[in-house]
Amino acid sequence: MNQWLAKWRRKQKKLKIYNDKQILEHSIETAVQFLQDGGVIGFPTETYYGLGVDPCNEKAVRRLFLVKQREINKPILLLVKDLEMLSRFVDVIPVIYEPLLKKFWPGPLTLLFPWKDTVSNLLTGGTGTVG
Repeated sequence: MNQWLAKWRRKQKKLKIYNDKQILEHSIETAVQFLQDGGVIGFPTETYYGLGVDPCNEKAVRRLFLVKQREINKPILLLVKDLEMLSRFVDVIPVIYEPLLKKFWPGPLTLLFPWKDTVSNLLTGGTGTVG
């Protein structure tokens, strides 16, 4: 066996091969850690790409405003997966919204809610509501 081939085989033993599921899991874990550290991520939506941060991290929200060059008085849209997550940001779900939530969630639906006073004013843009 020539030297080159022997060296190549030794390297192959050190090389870790990932399948698609492992790559996806690793990518998600990396994105979650990045968000927890206050980073800004890009992600696909139903219509275009969005930028996201941890909405409970004030420093990350400020960074999002800087990256987007967004005026501070413009609110930030929250993407929530379910009612449990929504309850972290709002106290009351108007009765009129219930049929809409049942019909369209999960999915692309934007609704405005009165915000909890624990939600950052940066997210609401000073409007007193969160979408």
